[in-house]
Amino acid sequence: LGSLKRRSVVDNRSYFHEGGQVGIETKRGCDRKCIYCADPLAKGGKLRLRPKSHVVHEMENLLAQGIDCFHLCDAEFNIPEEHAWELCREITKTGLGRHIRWYTYASPKPFSVELAQLMREAGCVGINFGVDSAHPGILRTLGRDFGPAEIVAAVQACNQAGIACMLDLLVGGPGETPETAAQTIRLVKGFAVTAVGVAVGIRIYPGTILAKMVEREGFNLQNANLRGKVEGNEEYLEPVFYLSSGLGHDPEAYVAELVGPDRRFFFMSSEETARNYNYNQNQILIEAIRQGYRGAYWHILQTIGGG
Repeated sequence: LGSLKRRSVVDNRSYFHEGGQVGIETKRGCDRKCIYCADPLAKGGKLRLRPKSHVVHEMENLLAQGIDCFHLCDAEFNIPEEHAWELCREITKTGLGRHIRWYTYASPKPFSVELAQLMREAGCVGINFGVDSAHPGILRTLGRDFGPAEIVAAVQACNQAGIACMLDLLVGGPGETPETAAQTIRLVKGFAVTAVGVAVGIRIYPGTILAKMVEREGFNLQNANLRGKVEGNEEYLEPVFYLSSGLGHDPEAYVAELVGPDRRFFFMSSEETARNYNYNQNQILIEAIRQGYRGAYWHILQTIGGG
């Protein structure tokens, strides 16, 4: 345990230099019921909270190595909410929040102005909310426990606290239609948000609720909702995606048309642009980090892309 807090196993300084941020977990597991997510399967469905002093000591040890920008890799930082409050208070009490910057994932529920302000005092500068959709029916289908009102309130709380805010969308899940996708994009375009990531299609992982739904539909080439490697891929070892056939024959083009010229939006793309949401071998991102940019990749790309 001591070596984990010291982070002495790897060359953290080189990792930071090449990657632009260093990850930390404040807990393990996820008790959410999102139909597509493998986190509860991989990390467990029960939350195991780290003592806040352990997390702070890990941050202090990394800071002593010259690392001052972190990404808290919890599935949802603010679940349970009490853990988030206590950790932020501990970081602030030690004075560490004045010397570090950090990003995290969070849920729009529960999220408040008070929590956002406390997170900012503790050094948080950016939050990625994986909201998936802004359509109430699609959110229920995906297993989410919040709606558009909670998303708006979370964005407003971030803006009030001075925290950059990103929304991640998953378009094309079960029941998605041109109308539901249009409602989501239209609503999100009206939010005062820093950036929006858009993935068209949802990857299927074995053991998830979505995988079981697909098996009931039929995991075969005749299932019009499937994209990617289907035949001979019963274990899902190669990428296969759920993409609602109700979206039409060219859903990517349709979503791109809905987004239009709004430069806050990122898409997965093979093209080298600052709006490319594909971090894998992204030379623009690599060059930005080499030049000294630090932070969450969406925030770096949004900054250099002039969104």
